Amino acid sequence: MNKLTYLLSILLCLCSACGLDKARPHKHRFTMTCKVDCIKEQFITEEGRQKALRFFKDCHVELVYLESYRHGVSVPSEILEEVKHAFEKAGIRCAGCITTTRMSHTKSTEWDIATCFTDPTGREFLRETVMRTAKLFDLIILDDFFFMACQCDLCKVAKGERSWTEFRSEHMLEVSKEDVLSAAKAVNPNCKIIIKYPCWYERLQERGYDVINETALFDYSFAGTETRNGGPQTQACWYQSWLNDVSNGKCAGGWYDPLSTSPDTYVEQARQTILGGAKESLLHCYDYLDADNPGIAIDSDSGVKNGKADAQAIRREINGLRQLADYITPMIPRGVLLAKKPNECPDADINLIGKIGLLGIPFIASDNLKENDAYFLTAHASHFDNLNQVVKRSLDSKTPIVLSGQVYHDLDTLLQKQLYEGTELLPDEFLLISFDGSVTKVDNPFKMEETQLNGFRNHLLKPFRLQMDAPRNVSLHLFTSEKEDLEVIENFNDEPVTVKIIFPEKRGRKLKLGLPENSKVRLTKNSDMEYLIYLEPRTLAMIGGR
Repeated sequence: MNKLTYLLSILLCLCSACGLDKARPHKHRFTMTCKVDCIKEQFITEEGRQKALRFFKDCHVELVYLESYRHGVSVPSEILEEVKHAFEKAGIRCAGCITTTRMSHTKSTEWDIATCFTDPTGREFLRETVMRTAKLFDLIILDDFFFMACQCDLCKVAKGERSWTEFRSEHMLEVSKEDVLSAAKAVNPNCKIIIKYPCWYERLQERGYDVINETALFDYSFAGTETRNGGPQTQACWYQSWLNDVSNGKCAGGWYDPLSTSPDTYVEQARQTILGGAKESLLHCYDYLDADNPGIAIDSDSGVKNGKADAQAIRREINGLRQLADYITPMIPRGVLLAKKPNECPDADINLIGKIGLLGIPFIASDNLKENDAYFLTAHASHFDNLNQVVKRSLDSKTPIVLSGQVYHDLDTLLQKQLYEGTELLPDEFLLISFDGSVTKVDNPFKMEETQLNGFRNHLLKPFRLQMDAPRNVSLHLFTSEKEDLEVIENFNDEPVTVKIIFPEKRGRKLKLGLPENSKVRLTKNSDMEYLIYLEPRTLAMIGGR
């Protein structure tokens, strides 16, 4: 090694140690939407643009989605072009955003801000807006109002004998092809379009979102991982993971906002979105998070009141969130399978699947009932053709599995009798098939005392070679690679907790990360097989080793 090479290597080591290794790309990026209001009112001035650029820098925002239309308000193309040029000159890449509300002359009967896409005026205006936006941007995201909520006379005639779900899903596929994708490609063959799905994972199809066929049509999809105060916080992780599975890699990231959130809840959205495998966190939006005027918002009077406090919280944690993503992105998640069939609504157990992570049960979200080491099946799994085969196979192979009372009643009668011969299983009761093959009726796990919950949880954790003792509202996420295993524990309680993790053999564990970075997260080694993790309220810890 010559002297110059040696000096360069020392310099690189010092830069890396000081956090100055700018060449090392992070595995996760932060982006932000900017609504029509701030573009027209603030970004037209140099002062307004400089203020926004400082905010983007503080939040490590690499790309902004500039909204060209929302709620009857359009941004003139010359203003969009001017703002785009200024931001890109400053190093911020730009894409387009369209909120497809109030585009038709006909008002939607179920939700007046929605567009009646049966009305030709709505489709024509959509097409014109897409073409105008695609001339300026190579990437466009559709905000999550790209649905139907109308039963006007035009809709009734077009529906015919079909169900509302069938009509809306088929019609929105036609609108997607003709008025969005073809329109964009006609003026810009390089333009890519993202469809953002709202967090109605059980009801998407009822308003025309067909996550199978639309995802196949569009270049990318996004998950709406918004979580309001009251949770359930782990739903964001499940939904992000599930849409990743549905899309076969086309789900580009998660989108969340500060509406009806406290700073704690806001950053929990961010953590759970990353834990769900998002490649990008899209912060919606500059107007809510930094501007004095939140702009056009459905609940702007009350919902956005914590916007600036939420922004401060995400700024404090953004470096830690990037570290979290850097750790887990190359790793494989492990856990209990939580499956839901796309485009199907369960007849019961509504909203249950997003809460299961709050029991401290690590999970894998799936769009099919595939082979796995353990299962927690709710009525979301009832529509799968192989439901009975999976349960029978699990029983024969002594694979741990939990069945809600609702999904149990959807099994074949003979299999029901084989599983349980007692009195009728109530809807809020569950069956646990343990790793020793025994079948036990258990109470609703969301109402269990801590000791009972620990036993219930640890039956499911047996295949993953660990036990965890913890109260409710503490989540566990497991990741593995050839080199290392990681356990990520998050405390959603408003009081501190101490979590015990026990391994069946000697394991070396170190504290890898605590969030927020100033939290007093502690890892204590009781023995070579037992560790205690102390977490303050609303904090996260990552431990790892092999």
